[in-house]
Amino acid sequence: MTVLHPQIKTSRRALLLASAGVSVASTLARPVRAAPADSWTSTQPVLQSAGWFSLKAAGATIHVISDGTGAQSIDLALAPRETVAEYLKRSLLSPETLESFRNVFLIEMPGRRILVDTGYGAQKGRAYERLLSAGLSPESVTDILITHCHGDHISGLLAGSECAFPKAMAWVSLEDLESFRLKNPKEAVRKATERAFAPYFIRRAVHYFNEGEEIIPGIRAYRHPGHTPGHTFYELTSAGQTVVFAGDVAHMAALQFARPDISVKYDMQPEQAAQERKALFARAADSGVLIAGTHLPFPGIGHVRREAEGFSFLPVPFRDRA
Repeated sequence: MTVLHPQIKTSRRALLLASAGVSVASTLARPVRAAPADSWTSTQPVLQSAGWFSLKAAGATIHVISDGTGAQSIDLALAPRETVAEYLKRSLLSPETLESFRNVFLIEMPGRRILVDTGYGAQKGRAYERLLSAGLSPESVTDILITHCHGDHISGLLAGSECAFPKAMAWVSLEDLESFRLKNPKEAVRKATERAFAPYFIRRAVHYFNEGEEIIPGIRAYRHPGHTPGHTFYELTSAGQTVVFAGDVAHMAALQFARPDISVKYDMQPEQAAQERKALFARAADSGVLIAGTHLPFPGIGHVRREAEGFSFLPVPFRDRA
């Protein structure tokens, strides 16, 4: 399997032509404690393009594709506005400059091309067109790892009413899918979830997993409920390095790394979500694993460091080498 090298396209026509074929590539407070430097999961540089960030880690090439950003309200946080504003200020942000990020991850391994979530899809998001622009054939995607069933993670399963990725297997927590597809009190949510997965059910391409199961060589699935009933982390491990794809573990990095005890309105079980967040941040800080989050500031992947208060997020450095 060749590696993607995304190129910037200047027209819709160029975008559609690209889909036919070319392949894709390629510190404010003093820390209290950190993992030994030689234990941190390291990365290697890959050629970059706008809205697209690539690196090599844990035996794979990982692409981060922006599905778009938007203004974010501080009222999302389950905390007083004054508290949120204070933490934003420490990061030189304000309620007026707070941005929401949506990242989609593409993992390339020998014989596999794996999406972690799908974003909003062609109708509302930007990741799908960026994938096409980079030369990725939708038929080449082998697996889709769904962290949970909120619309900004599953809407991109569809292109119209058909599978956007017609040969991919969709992996999802049974608890999460049932909670949205069958048990959600909002009829619109139930119908949207059913619609997103329906063509994959027809193909018998929806797969569930046992806790900790290696669903793909080198990738294991672990439920971490709180944000949703079956919120899932997918862990990619190779050669002693690990990347944890942690879905919606955090929505407001400037606040929630320093104060992981503060959840947001999207968290269905706020206290449990906070516990899972603190546990992941502590593990990442102490072991050096990389974490990747849908709503972390682009490129949404990096290390965690302990601080005098809470933690801080250290995005992987930008490298743009030919």
